[in-house]
Amino acid sequence: MHLTLNLTDRCNLVCSYCYARPGTQDISLQTACKAIALLAGKTNCGIIFFGGEPLLCKDLIWQVIDWCESVSPNVFHYKVTTSGTLLDEGFCRLANAHRLHIALSCDGIRQVHDRNRRWPDGSGTFDQVLDALWILLAYQPYAPIMMTINPETVGYLAESVMWLQSEGVKYLIASLNYAGPWTDKTLAQLRSQLLELAEWHKENYCSGRKFYFSPFDKRIASHIFPGRGYRADAACVRSL
Repeated sequence: MHLTLNLTDRCNLVCSYCYARPGTQDISLQTACKAIALLAGKTNCGIIFFGGEPLLCKDLIWQVIDWCESVSPNVFHYKVTTSGTLLDEGFCRLANAHRLHIALSCDGIRQVHDRNRRWPDGSGTFDQVLDALWILLAYQPYAPIMMTINPETVGYLAESVMWLQSEGVKYLIASLNYAGPWTDKTLAQLRSQLLELAEWHKENYCSGRKFYFSPFDKRIASHIFPGRGYRADAACVRSL
C-alpha cells in the first residue's frame, strides 16, 4: 500500500511540459498525519513525498517521518521525487539515516535536459542537476533516475540513456510525454532510438553490466510474470 503526499504546489522551476499548476500552498503536518493514520493496521506501507518540488519542504519531510516512526516503527518506507536543484549532501546523509529513497529527475544530456527543465529566467538546470546526480549516487548507488521523453529531443534518446549509464546510473525510469506534439516523424525517431537502445541493452545484459531501463525491463518482467508491478495506491493527498 502506498500513500502519495503532495507536500506543496510550489516549485522553483518552470519546466515546459509540467502538468502541475504552480501555487503557494503547502500541506500541514496535521493533514499529513491524518492521511497516514488511514493506513493504521497495514504493514509495509510506502509514503511518497511529491509536489511541486518537495524539497522546498525539507523540514516537513523529516517531521512526517519522525511521526510515522513514533507511532509505527519500521512499518513505513519512504520515497521522494525531486528535480535535484535543492539536493545536497546533508539531505542525502539524513535520507540514508531515515531510510528515505530519493528519485532524481534528469532528461539526459545537456541539450536535452535544458530544453525543457529550466529556471524561471529561462536558463537550464543541467549543471545543478549533474552535481546533484553525483552526490546522490555516492549515497544511494541504485537511486532511480526519472527521464521524460519529449518529441523535440527524442533524436537524442539513445545518447542520453548511454550517457546516464556512463555517469553511474543503474536504474532509469523513462516515460513518454504523451501530451507532447508527437508527429509521424518524431514517432519514427522514437522507434529508431528504441531499436538502437535494444541492441545496446542486450549487450549490457550479456556483458553482466547492471542497468535497469524501464521501457524494456518492466515489460519483460510483466510478460514473464503476469501481474508483476501492480501497485495499490491508497490516495494522493494534496496541499491544504
